[in-house]
Amino acid sequence: FFWRARRSEAGAKASCAPVEERREEDESKRRKKNKERVTYAATLGYYGSAYDGYAWQPATTDTIEKTLQIAVGGPLGKDSPVLQCAGRTDKGVHAVGLVVTFYSWEDIPEERLMRALQGADPRGHIVPYQVTKHPRSFHATFSAHWRYYVYILLLCKVTRVTD
Repeated sequence: FFWRARRSEAGAKASCAPVEERREEDESKRRKKNKERVTYAATLGYYGSAYDGYAWQPATTDTIEKTLQIAVGGPLGKDSPVLQCAGRTDKGVHAVGLVVTFYSWEDIPEERLMRALQGADPRGHIVPYQVTKHPRSFHATFSAHWRYYVYILLLCKVTRVTD
């Protein structure tokens, strides 16, 4: 350890403390002074036929991402919060268990965010399963351990009936 002379609160006496201890005190003061970012993860499912895919698109507002941004934007106090997801889907593709992360500088109860997500789509095409708090390092894309895809293809001939 390196030692550094440090004045006491009264300023009259000097004391010695390890530099590591001083850094820990500074970090503690910084955390108290600054609000720490809180990361939330929402697990949800959706009926993709009602949307133009997951990713935000300038030509349409009918995307999963835009709908979720509007829903969580109110509680977060942002018009367009940044969302990260574990995987995007194309138009007409459904999802079950998709994880979406977002953050806030305020500590918002998970129940409030859950209610906001439950009201995201009045048609009921987006269904949130849970909202949880995570460490700042958690990221939906990079923290995923695995992804599971199921493709269902119709392999028979379809005959159209015409009048």
